[in-house]
Amino acid sequence: MHTLGNRLFFVYILAMPFTSAFALSGTINLPIIAALFLLGFNVIQNVKNKSLPINFINNEVVLISLFLFFVLISFLVNGLAYSFSLNHTLAYFSSFLLFFISPYLFFISHTSPKQLLASTLKVVFIAVLISSLFSLFEFTLTNFLSINVTDFIPRANVKEYDPLITGFLIRSRGFAEESGHYGFMMELFAPLSIYYLYFSNFCTLKPMIKNIATFCIVISIITSFSVSSFILIPFSILLAIVLKFNLIRNDLFRNYKKILLTIFVVLIVWQIINAFIPLNEILQITLDEKFDSFSLNDRQERSDYFWQKFPKLPIENILFGSGPSWYKIFEHDDSYTFLSVYQTIAFENGLISLAIFLMVIFFVLIKLYQIKHIISIFLLTSFIAGLLHYNNISNYWYPWFWFLLAFIMFYYYSFQQKYAKN
Repeated sequence: MHTLGNRLFFVYILAMPFTSAFALSGTINLPIIAALFLLGFNVIQNVKNKSLPINFINNEVVLISLFLFFVLISFLVNGLAYSFSLNHTLAYFSSFLLFFISPYLFFISHTSPKQLLASTLKVVFIAVLISSLFSLFEFTLTNFLSINVTDFIPRANVKEYDPLITGFLIRSRGFAEESGHYGFMMELFAPLSIYYLYFSNFCTLKPMIKNIATFCIVISIITSFSVSSFILIPFSILLAIVLKFNLIRNDLFRNYKKILLTIFVVLIVWQIINAFIPLNEILQITLDEKFDSFSLNDRQERSDYFWQKFPKLPIENILFGSGPSWYKIFEHDDSYTFLSVYQTIAFENGLISLAIFLMVIFFVLIKLYQIKHIISIFLLTSFIAGLLHYNNISNYWYPWFWFLLAFIMFYYYSFQQKYAKN
């Protein structure tokens, strides 16, 4: 594969965490800029080749194309007269084309899949580590030195961000717009980083460096104080282990002493940190505040509005949607938007579009379940966390989950499918 293509691809991966920091506007950020360059390269290369690579046209790509078709229909029927509806329609198209189709096209066009796999895992780890270190840097400066890092880093959205936890600690958010969004990214990419460090055989770092990096990643997730991450990460790990138990059963029994030792060391380190920073108390207060807060009530009110309003819509709106940016078409303010991707898709684009979206998820899940390699444990952990977290946020325009889907499909077609055929 062309060296320029590799560089553009890796720059895109490094840019993915920067969904808010250094953004040019509320819609133009570094991932979009990097993705546009990658898309341009993909288009030029495939025009030169005069053909698309094998496995590009598959169930997922066809379904996503069909999904975008129904998004367009919903816009033409409901939102054609509104510029804000056009903006949201373009957000759907750019998200799927730039963040899923383009990376996937690059993945399966590459002539050295194993080399690309190793390099991708390495660069994802670097992106995660940079984000983690900045998150810790931000948390330390903000809470202990009273230095607002935001004053030195331009952000197009949420410039004044002051989410207090326990009344005195301010959560870190890395390069994302909010702390919960940073936690979402870490749920998707931290498992891949752990796989790269300890299980891939690609990482050549010394054990001490690996452990320090892992420590930074874990602590940065904690300092985000994302309740969703606190719940979804352990749940997703346990569920992935249960679903893939036959794959790792022998390894678990063979290495149970190392596993117990690792758990013991983690608990000791936690208690040492807890002696200086009351983590147990902070986590308990964080959970109490989250489940008894305006945020939870607001989320519940929006969900209740969906279930009250959606079933009463005309049948054509139920099936085909009320248009991207429906709340403005209905002359509502932002307080009526849904904090769930699934509810957002259903209301904006209809049940048919939601069904197509879930079919994409289903086909990727089938591929993921068929992967008979330990990497599937980590991919499944990320996949489960992403699906569940999408019930708590509606930001489908972030690149992280779509990159994960593209990576899963790349691994399946480049390694598992070929292995199965042989």
